[in-house]
Amino acid sequence: MTSHPAGLIQVALAPAPVWAGAVLVVHGLAVACAWLALPVAPAALVTAGLAATAWVGASSALVRGPWAVRALELRPDGSAAYLDAHGEWKTAVVAGAACLGHRFAALRLRAGAERRGVILVPGAVDEASFRRARVWARWRLPARPGLE
Repeated sequence: MTSHPAGLIQVALAPAPVWAGAVLVVHGLAVACAWLALPVAPAALVTAGLAATAWVGASSALVRGPWAVRALELRPDGSAAYLDAHGEWKTAVVAGAACLGHRFAALRLRAGAERRGVILVPGAVDEASFRRARVWARWRLPARPGLE
């Protein structure tokens, strides 16, 4: 991570195999519940949807696949830019903090028609970058209604 004098924070993302494993386990449990609780046809449809989201989530956590965000720039004005899987930087609007916790930060990014979810967890981001990104999200993003 590099912090620039103008307040720009750069965050390089590394693969997070523990996070990818957690995504797969949770999706696997959801598939099992679907097969236990639903008739065969709906369970098959739910399984297909869960398999797709598991693949996207795990590949993003491993910084692979077409939806992966490889690096992130957080700007003083509350906007951001991200490096996509094709090596292209895209300026994005931060649609908000989906969730800010002690051990993770989830941001929603929108660059035109493209949307990306970025989850920062220790191990995928160095500790200083993680701390600065969480502070940036807490202070730069507007509060969500009902969460003040």
